[in-house]
Amino acid sequence: ASILEDRHGKIWFGVVGPSDESGPFCHVVESATRCYGSAAGTAAFRAAQALTEDARGDLWIGGDTVLLRWNSSSHTEFRPGGLKDNHSQVGVSGLVAMPDGSLWVGFGKAGPGLGLQRLADRRWESVKLPGFDSSALIVTALRRDRHGALWIGTLDDGIYRLHNQAVEHFDSTRGLSGDYVLNFAEDRGGSFWVGSTQGWD
Repeated sequence: ASILEDRHGKIWFGVVGPSDESGPFCHVVESATRCYGSAAGTAAFRAAQALTEDARGDLWIGGDTVLLRWNSSSHTEFRPGGLKDNHSQVGVSGLVAMPDGSLWVGFGKAGPGLGLQRLADRRWESVKLPGFDSSALIVTALRRDRHGALWIGTLDDGIYRLHNQAVEHFDSTRGLSGDYVLNFAEDRGGSFWVGSTQGWD
């Protein structure tokens, strides 16, 4: 369901429908894998749908009803109210850790406290700018580019680019192949790639 290379080059991945023994997220150890089950604080997870690493080296793992800050010695759960009855559905769909310690969280549902939220000092907040309400989005992908801009992929409204309190919008009427965005990538030359249900741009 998700994959991450951490600062040490270790590969982590999230799985869907784990058993209690295997756990919802794992990392690669040479030619094997090590997974973390309920004993590691992951009992609330049916799938690790999104992964990121913050500036302190903690992992953040998003599931259907819970967001978890995790390291090998401690963990903290965050339970957004809008995901209370969201079992086995897309919950946290994207995560981006920022240098200031805040976290952008994308949700696969729109509504109060959902859409796109910023978590800072244990407080959730949405972004409202002229013509833009982040809680109204159905987020499918998130990525921060090398210039610090946040790219937001949506289910049916293309892309939003948020930077310095300004928002740009790109969709199929402006040349994007498809409005259902699946993922993002940035290459070594600085070009930004968008994968949609209709192709790559």
